Parts: sequence; C-alpha cells; structure tokens
Amino acid sequence: MVEEYTYKGAVISRNGKVEQEISNRIKKRYTIYYHLCNIVIGKREVDKNVKVHIFKAVYLPTLLYGSESWVLLDKHLSRVTAVEMRYLRRVAGRTRRDRIWNERTRLDVGTVSIKDTIEKRQVRWFEHLCRMSEDGPKKIIRGQTNRIQWKDCISRVGERREKSWGAMRVLARD
Repeated sequence: MVEEYTYKGAVISRNGKVEQEISNRIKKRYTIYYHLCNIVIGKREVDKNVKVHIFKAVYLPTLLYGSESWVLLDKHLSRVTAVEMRYLRRVAGRTRRDRIWNERTRLDVGTVSIKDTIEKRQVRWFEHLCRMSEDGPKKIIRGQTNRIQWKDCISRVGERREKSWGAMRVLARD
C-alpha cells in the first residue's frame, strides 16, 4: 500500500497529514524565489507594485496550491508565514535585523496575512462543498493532524468569525 503520492503537484498522504505537502510547497516556492531574486525582487529599478503583483500572481498560488484542504497547526502556519515574510521583507527593502513587525511590513507593501488568505480559501472550499448536491460525488476531506480534522479546522475559522458550524452551512447554501 502506498503511503503517499503526488497528484497534480500536490503530495497526498495516506494518513491525511500535511507536513510533506507543506514542505513540497515551500521547496517549489524557493525555486521561484531564487529565479526571481536577481531578476526582479532584488532590483531597485523595478517598482514595488510590480513586485507585489508578482507575489500575488505567481508566488502565493504556488505556495498555497491545495491549501483549501490543509489542517493547519501553529507549526505549519509559522513555516508558511516565514516564507511569506522573506519575500515581503525583500520587496520592502528590510531585513529581520530591522526588527519591524510583520503586520507593519504587510501594511507598507499592501498585502494581507497569509493566514487570512488560507482561511478565506478554506471557507470558500467549505461553501462549495455545502452547495454540492447530495446525489453528487460529495466527500468532505477528512485530513487530520494529531487528531484534528478538517471540519474542526473550519469550525475554528467560523468561531473567529463568530459563526457556528450550522450557521456557516446555512450561509454557504444561500
């Protein structure tokens, strides 16, 4: 029996854990970062808006491919945030030694937190699953990490938005 396999660039593991998938996404992101670093990101002649547009159009989709089904723990979020901030600090012309908060850097560059982006994608995927017909091939992904299921992850997102599981399902069908 196969423990994990790659399907359309995403690593799918038998136990539903996302560690390998996140590591794979980060490796692909590094490839893009180093190719663009000397050409675009590191050049002062290139406008900051162009660099941010590349971040949103190329960098984020590569990093977040398949994130709709991830069960994120704090350690995963920390790794993904570190990758995001490396790019944004370079665009803003800062280093970690400058000791400027991540939120300030995001505000100066004009982006939102990667955590918010992932949560938005997960809620959109949840709404899509809720709208599917009951007769269709509806199968909620039951990925889990340390006994936390995807449903629990979405429930936490709903709680932060002050909505219950049932209320989120009702809103999704509207």
